[in-house]
Amino acid sequence: GGRSHRPVRSRLHGMGSRMTRRARGRSVVRAACVGVAVAALLLCARHVFHRLSGERGAQAASPRTSVVGLETIGHGLTPPREGECRLLLDSQALARLSNSARLKTRAWNAVLARADEALSAPIGSGYQGFEWAEAVANTSLVWRARKTATE
Repeated sequence: GGRSHRPVRSRLHGMGSRMTRRARGRSVVRAACVGVAVAALLLCARHVFHRLSGERGAQAASPRTSVVGLETIGHGLTPPREGECRLLLDSQALARLSNSARLKTRAWNAVLARADEALSAPIGSGYQGFEWAEAVANTSLVWRARKTATE
């Protein structure tokens, strides 16, 4: 019978000081994670410094061309007098608005309720300011209908 051949091991091996491939692989992964974290931190810091530096508006605006068919048109109206406001309604729309206000129709009551709501509390902007636009439209219609009634 032959004796099995065992490699000679040092006392350090018994204490666990030898690095295995698995431990070496973990060290590489940890180093890669630390590297990614440092790179991300540097990019975030660069972004913050850029935002705070005021350089964002320093780029020249690119020239924009007009969309065909959407040119401005002349409305033929004279500028309003000092302190005067203008709401563009043709005579038929203004007559329907005044009649609706006089008869207190459901549509008028809905516009009036929304205008009162807009005036009673701050309004959130909603999607692209639609809530503000609706508030302006409702309060303008109420203003115009009441102005017409008192004229």
